Amino acid sequence: MGAAGDLLANYQHVIEDLRLVTAENGVFDVTVDNVILLLQRRNRTAR
Repeated sequence: MGAAGDLLANYQHVIEDLRLVTAENGVFDVTVDNVILLLQRRNRTAR
């Protein structure tokens, strides 16, 4: 299960809206009420 599924499984009773917006290179942020809870950055190097 991915991040969206985990969030819904644990917080379905308080989540009114969940949107996934794709970005490049595995970047995503998790915010609640405009408070950043998680910044995820994956460093990928060319081989």
